[in-house]
Amino acid sequence: MEKEVEVRIGSASRMIGGMNEAVWRRKELSISTKLKVVNATMMPSLSYSCEIWNLTKQQQLRVQATQMSVLRGIQGVSRMDRIRNKDIRQQLGQEGILDLIRRRQKNWKCRLEEMSSERTTKKGYVGVMEGRRPRGRPRMRWIDNFK
Repeated sequence: MEKEVEVRIGSASRMIGGMNEAVWRRKELSISTKLKVVNATMMPSLSYSCEIWNLTKQQQLRVQATQMSVLRGIQGVSRMDRIRNKDIRQQLGQEGILDLIRRRQKNWKCRLEEMSSERTTKKGYVGVMEGRRPRGRPRMRWIDNFK
């Protein structure tokens, strides 16, 4: 799962870097136009298939940092200005990426629970693995996101 998250972050970063001269550094484009570009290109790329992610704390921080680096650039502030992420998102009217991921995961869980029991996806969701788990700390499961 960690590799998938890193691929998503890399894809979003490449997309933003490719539009650096064309969009981000142009003063004649308004903030609302730049936000529309972010919401149409980077956010879908970053959050693709996030419904099945099982993020660790470190991965959550990396995903949030990717979003906030773009939003800080649009707002024209740096980390040295010591403005909180929440305040920047509120000024720009943007939803946090972690809130978006949680909302999509809850929607996917509701859809899974409504599925008929013959569907393969539902079988994987309610199925129980045979055998014993390995020694050590139990791995985090997808269902643990809702506890």
